[in-house]
Amino acid sequence: SYKSFVEQVPTIENVQLLEDAVLHRINYENMMGLYERHQSLNVVARRMAEQAFFRAGELTHMLRSGTSRENYEALIKNYPQLVNRAYLKDIASYLGVSQETISRIRAARAAEGKS
Repeated sequence: SYKSFVEQVPTIENVQLLEDAVLHRINYENMMGLYERHQSLNVVARRMAEQAFFRAGELTHMLRSGTSRENYEALIKNYPQLVNRAYLKDIASYLGVSQETISRIRAARAAEGKS
């Protein structure tokens, strides 16, 4: 959690990797030291944080305003590779719906000739 990292408090969030990955970590003090020594890194990190903030806002808006079908369609549009690689239960959890709902949406899309 970025908030947890910045405020230096434990997080309530968890991260689950669905595939093999290489993870890197840095503690808060070392990150602040890098920011002080390398202004360009400070700018890059700020831009990355802004992008993450914007994506989180878009996701929140989508989940609040879209139907389950619209949200699934947006997921396919924005992350086409994810739909075939993630488990159904994880897609459902991400979208805040049941696995059965995702199955029904997929069945309807298949009947319409969409993949």
